[in-house]
Amino acid sequence: MKKILLTVLVLVTVLCICGCGGPVQGSVAAEPAEAPTGTVIEHGDLIIALPDDFTNDSDGGAYKEDGDSIVQYVGVHDVQYSHVTELKVKDYIDRNFTDTMDGEFEKITINDITVYKVNLTNATIHDVECASAAAYLVPSGKHVYIVTIGAIEGEDQDSDELIKGISVKNYEYDADVEMKSETVARVEQTGLNAFLNQDYSGGVVCIAYVEVENTGNTNIRLTNGTFDFTDDNMHIVDTEDMVLTCPNVIAPGEKGYYFITQSFIDNSVASSISRFEPHFQYEESIHAPDRYEISDTAIRNGEYGGVVVTGRMTNNSTEDDLTPNVLVVFRGADGEILGIDNNLMNELPAGSTQGFEVSTDFDGYSFTVDDVDSYEVFACPLNPMVY
Repeated sequence: MKKILLTVLVLVTVLCICGCGGPVQGSVAAEPAEAPTGTVIEHGDLIIALPDDFTNDSDGGAYKEDGDSIVQYVGVHDVQYSHVTELKVKDYIDRNFTDTMDGEFEKITINDITVYKVNLTNATIHDVECASAAAYLVPSGKHVYIVTIGAIEGEDQDSDELIKGISVKNYEYDADVEMKSETVARVEQTGLNAFLNQDYSGGVVCIAYVEVENTGNTNIRLTNGTFDFTDDNMHIVDTEDMVLTCPNVIAPGEKGYYFITQSFIDNSVASSISRFEPHFQYEESIHAPDRYEISDTAIRNGEYGGVVVTGRMTNNSTEDDLTPNVLVVFRGADGEILGIDNNLMNELPAGSTQGFEVSTDFDGYSFTVDDVDSYEVFACPLNPMVY
């Protein structure tokens, strides 16, 4: 669990996301708030009236002290969108609070304002660990205001009481806007590695991959990529631009891979490579995932080292495939990827089934069948954006 430094959080997380559609319709306008008294935080159209024992700070937040110690802190920042919908609020929560959420977010109403509350764990205020902390997301117009509140142990004034002092000028939000009109096309990198192995002839073969997960709400096409290999001084030693993908199209929640296999690097420069820097592109896709059905798989040790995976693939589509791409991802007992390998097979006509074989014996891997706890096989058309 990562810690959140709330005094940093109120300053740092600022981004702009362009969404589709027009202005939010059917919004509810709150009555103008009375002029607040006591300590007041003002951030754009958002106003929070706090008790008199809070003091404003230079970061735009406010704190409460007990002697020389800060016992409670309230901070505000905002995220700007082209317009705001409930889907975008949920997307922001998923991207920024998943690792620190204590339970699910809760949608509540305060002073006729829709607020999304997320309890947080392991939060820190000015290097003081909090016994309780929460984030309140307040969407209005083109902004989502994020209010973070935390308190150390023994502080009896909880965050739900403090947030009751909230008001928003020119409030504009309707949580019932059709969510299906909003698409979020996004992938997140979930793993990467590069292997520089010596093959049977003494040459240096490079295998590298990036594992990504579709964390949006629409199908994603993995388009193309470039893999840079640099030395300690960040100078380019080698660049690979024939990066394959498999599967080419992934649905929300699915994983895909950008990769190279059996790419040879000059022995004279291979020893200077110290960093792997992947660059990859993707786009929203109207097409369904384009993989073939896999069956009858088996794994064995290779005669000359490495491992061999065999099986059958079936093309259930209506189109012939001249060059099916078969990728195998090998994992150890801890779930970490031991290695990957692929094979470009012969033509797979529509409606047909044929065998495949993927062998790692030319890649210099040291793992055997005993080291492989599980493996995944993907087969799909060769990405037309690469070849």
